[in-house]
Amino acid sequence: MAIHFEEDKIKREIKHLKHNLNLQNVSFENFTVFMRLEDQKFLYLYEDEEIQIIDNEALKEKSSLIFRIFKEKKDRDVIVISQPFYAMKMLAEKKDVEPVLDDLPQMVGMKCKVCPGNESDIILKILQKNDAVLLYNFNLNQNGLLVLSPSIERALAAILIVEKSSQAMIESKIIGGAKPLPHSICRFYRNNYLNNYSKVDKQVNSQNADDIPRPIDEDELCLRQQLVDYGIALLENNLTLGTWGNLSLRLDENYMLITPSAMAYDRLTPYDMVRVNCHTLEYEGRLKPSVETGFHAAIYVKHKAIGGIIHTHSFNGSVFAAANQDMPIVMPEAIPVLGPKTGYVPYHKAGTEELAKAVTEAITEDVWSAIMGSHGMVCCGKDLPDTFNRIKLMDKAARYYFDMHSA
Repeated sequence: MAIHFEEDKIKREIKHLKHNLNLQNVSFENFTVFMRLEDQKFLYLYEDEEIQIIDNEALKEKSSLIFRIFKEKKDRDVIVISQPFYAMKMLAEKKDVEPVLDDLPQMVGMKCKVCPGNESDIILKILQKNDAVLLYNFNLNQNGLLVLSPSIERALAAILIVEKSSQAMIESKIIGGAKPLPHSICRFYRNNYLNNYSKVDKQVNSQNADDIPRPIDEDELCLRQQLVDYGIALLENNLTLGTWGNLSLRLDENYMLITPSAMAYDRLTPYDMVRVNCHTLEYEGRLKPSVETGFHAAIYVKHKAIGGIIHTHSFNGSVFAAANQDMPIVMPEAIPVLGPKTGYVPYHKAGTEELAKAVTEAITEDVWSAIMGSHGMVCCGKDLPDTFNRIKLMDKAARYYFDMHSA
């Protein structure tokens, strides 16, 4: 594998990478990007310097470790070294980042291990099964998180997933500590991601009007566009990563629109949204609806006042998810909207009837939000704009809680 060098396109991708890392306050001190290009060339970028295109010998001179990783990992073309705040705290304590949230084993590996940066053989052994490692006394960066990935987009997600899990491990000490997932569940998700999920997004083509077996009126088209817009807003507000999470809205008593399965939010068009019968789960079109369609449909059937649902994986809310407990709402402006606390959903595998039943039970007439153990959060509203405002407020309330207790 190798990446075709299109300078403007790659510069845009790196700018996007930096922008999203900056939203999470990732330092760009000692920030380094390596990329395998065609014709046995490599891209090298250090901090805010100009991009360099170098050959094998120059790469080996800059870092023998990076040279060896590219030589042995033919299916990974991007390496990013960065210093995320919470991940660096874990590194300073020489503590591995455990799978306290289920996206870590999927996209990174069974855990993100700490390793001396000068132990190349050990690092390469770790990277045979994992896509990230925390390095100390590394000759390129004194300390850093190294992630390897097929693309810049996946590298971004891996960095933020490690950072989110690190934050969850550190801040959850305030509420009793994070609970790692069982090894068997981690292994299931890792294998499923590598063999299936990671390959789906690029293989799925968007739908168009011809794929919908009925005419769509202007009002429904506007609602479909609303799902597109708020999906992108989730990414821009760091409320989710990659293709994780899902959004839906009620069309009428019988039908809802929901985001499709395993397609990145920035690829979606209005025609990609899937109309689903809330009672039978039958859907129209070529694309499959989100794997979590079951609990969205069940909530709409049970609660007629709910018109929008967003399930996401925000950084602050995920601390409560990692600790497997509900979230007390103590931020004054959030209490009138969210109530005194969220609901709580014990951990179940994604897409199962058990999870759908548990989420539906956690959402009541009075409580329209819930923490999903080891996974994320879900929030409901009168419509999609109301739901988005609530999910943002929910994450803000989580940050307020930890800031208050830290102080």
